[in-house]
Amino acid sequence: MGPPLEKQLETKEKEFRDLREELENELQSTALPLLEKADIALDMLEMRDIAELKSMKTPQEQLKKIMATIAAVVYNVEVRTEADWRAKAGHSLVPDLKDFQRDEILVEGSAQVKQLEEHCADEELSIQEMEKFKGPRIAKCLNTWIWAMRGYAEIRKKIQPRMDKMRKLEAEVRKLYEEKKELESSKPKG
Repeated sequence: MGPPLEKQLETKEKEFRDLREELENELQSTALPLLEKADIALDMLEMRDIAELKSMKTPQEQLKKIMATIAAVVYNVEVRTEADWRAKAGHSLVPDLKDFQRDEILVEGSAQVKQLEEHCADEELSIQEMEKFKGPRIAKCLNTWIWAMRGYAEIRKKIQPRMDKMRKLEAEVRKLYEEKKELESSKPKG
């Protein structure tokens, strides 16, 4: 039999707390700035930007690529024609991006992560190139969001093993608490 239950519980709790604190600090310093950048870019958009996007007869190639990436990543739509992404360029676009379930969708190996990687590998869509872009500002804002989500996916991939370990530790702590509770309730009173 291993160390007394109290000692096991104390050790696992400390390990859990330390790992959680480490992950929180890392996310605070790496992921949070990216998410804030994405939010700022989306907050800059107004309804007139969406209206301009919808009314464009011939959008620039960069804008087409950006919207195709948004449609594929956020709406899981395979974009074959311009009409595929145009259908998603409505009044709910910004709320959909703000409510994007990145933790569930941007998992390693997913089609969405691959789409983000392809987008960011295109030199024409680099942050530096898009700074020079003369088209509608919605393109720059949405491109910033895409780059932020790619950065977030990379960070998540890096910390995922430690997040899994933290969940496992949490389950172990819960189990030890239950064992302790059972032991205490089975002791004779008096």
